[in-house]
Amino acid sequence: MDASVNNGQHVDVLIDDVRLEPEASGESPSIVVQPQNQTVTVGDNVSLIVSATGTEPVRYQWRFNGAPISDATNTTLTLTNVRLDQAGTYSVTVSNAAGVATSSDAVLTVNPSPQCATPPAGLVGWWRGEGNAQDEVGTHHGTLQGGTTFGAGKAGQAFSFDGVSIACGFPLRRTLMWAAAAA
Repeated sequence: MDASVNNGQHVDVLIDDVRLEPEASGESPSIVVQPQNQTVTVGDNVSLIVSATGTEPVRYQWRFNGAPISDATNTTLTLTNVRLDQAGTYSVTVSNAAGVATSSDAVLTVNPSPQCATPPAGLVGWWRGEGNAQDEVGTHHGTLQGGTTFGAGKAGQAFSFDGVSIACGFPLRRTLMWAAAAA
């Protein structure tokens, strides 16, 4: 702002930066249900939930270890097929024109999948279904067909078939044929 006196009669004032901001009105957000700590196993699904009051529109932004999560702007944050690197602290910032509220931290603990039994001697193929059709003990890798998916298994993930059009294809090899194995 610059000011100068002109003939002693009046003051000329030059203002070079003016911002008008509306006064906040309404009720600022208040979190009434905080996200809760959870413990899951690799491959599980988990949902973190928050509930807030305040004048609409209310906006949500979930954070992981303090950093905003892209496209996580709802009252529920759902993580599918959880990985070990998703363990950490989650929180959510709730905002509207009247203010901002930040949730308490929710700690997500992700445990590794339980180990399967030791494969028996002489095993020629083992398809664990851990997100792929790879043979864990040999080279008989499969290919997923017809939209095969994966779900929670007894130890980690498992193949999920609908019984109609989904399958896994495996190479035709002599070591995988019952008659060849018995000979």
